[in-house]
Amino acid sequence: MASKKGVSSTRNGRDSNPQYLG
Repeated sequence: MASKKGVSSTRNGRDSNPQYLG
């Protein structure tokens, strides 16, 4: 679930939209 990058797990609230992926 939260295995995108490990930068900010709860940045956008949760993992609804991982826009901090780059």
